Amino acid sequence: MLKLSYSAAEKLTIIADAKAFSYCAAARKHGVDHSMVSRWINNEEKIKNAPKKNKSIDSEKKSQYPEAEKILKQWILEHRQNAVAIEISS
Repeated sequence: MLKLSYSAAEKLTIIADAKAFSYCAAARKHGVDHSMVSRWINNEEKIKNAPKKNKSIDSEKKSQYPEAEKILKQWILEHRQNAVAIEISS
């Protein structure tokens, strides 16, 4: 089964394997594309500084619509508190 995201600890393990063997060997062993291994090696310092369970290394990303997110969060919390189901349709 293809895994879609990896924790910082998992990325560091794969980076270590890539340094010990090769990008391609580490990629095959862990079932990831070799370009992803290369990208992780280029971002190794950020990955080392991220909490080990984090899947994202860019935790400083800013919201594009912070006020809208605040309003939406409040709306969801109010509905939860009133036990109102929220249905998402596409």
